[in-house]
Amino acid sequence: MTRDSIERALTTRSLGRSLQVLSDTSSTNAVALDAAEAGAPDGAVIVADRQSAGRGRLGRTWRSPGGLNLYCSIIIRHLPTDERLGWLPLISATATAQAITQMTTVSPALKWPNDVMVGTRKVGGILCETHGLGRGSAYAVVGIGLNVNWRHDEMPAELRTIATSLADEGQAPVDRATLLASLLLELESRLDLWRTGSLPSLSQEYQDLCGTIGQPVRVELESGKVLEGIATDVGRDGSLRLIDSTTTPPTAHLIHSGDVRHLRADPPRP
Repeated sequence: MTRDSIERALTTRSLGRSLQVLSDTSSTNAVALDAAEAGAPDGAVIVADRQSAGRGRLGRTWRSPGGLNLYCSIIIRHLPTDERLGWLPLISATATAQAITQMTTVSPALKWPNDVMVGTRKVGGILCETHGLGRGSAYAVVGIGLNVNWRHDEMPAELRTIATSLADEGQAPVDRATLLASLLLELESRLDLWRTGSLPSLSQEYQDLCGTIGQPVRVELESGKVLEGIATDVGRDGSLRLIDSTTTPPTAHLIHSGDVRHLRADPPRP
């Protein structure tokens, strides 16, 4: 995966046209945040072959070996100032899932808000960070990590029951440059709709892919509080609506951030 191979594959209008490809870095999000502060344009993309300090949601570490996977961060400017902002991680997850569907034989699903799953195993995730909200210079960085060609027997033992890769699931290696180009194209089209306020179509697409909807779930909030109930839908601001039927009358909760676990196990994989 080189700058030339990525640029040859790109068909976007703006995403990735400003491109930085690194052989090794701490975190593409960290580099992108610095680049955004220095004035990097909307749609600028940072890609790394390896990360030494990759980050996931809720302060978790994202394992990032070299030569195998996809680690990229996209700078997004011209942010909406209303409830649409909460949809940025969700539409990024949708774009990622659709790119996987286009480029492989794998059929991913989404776990709210932005985990990309195959069955019960995670194949990718998104970390969105926003800065300067309320100022004219506000921006977001969308970090995307995908396990692409990382074989099951190469993964650390603690990840083998909870993670998977596109190569393992599709039984074939995947070209990372072409996958990135497809992902950026899928994201660009959804960002256009997001900025113009076309939330109904984006919401429907996300909910069609989201395996959390209709599931009994356990949610650990950042405060440490735990909620259980049925995830019924996604609100206009991207929040997860959960119904706790153990109360009388049933209590509705809107979850804006938290760690979600599905309580109904999927059928065992062959």
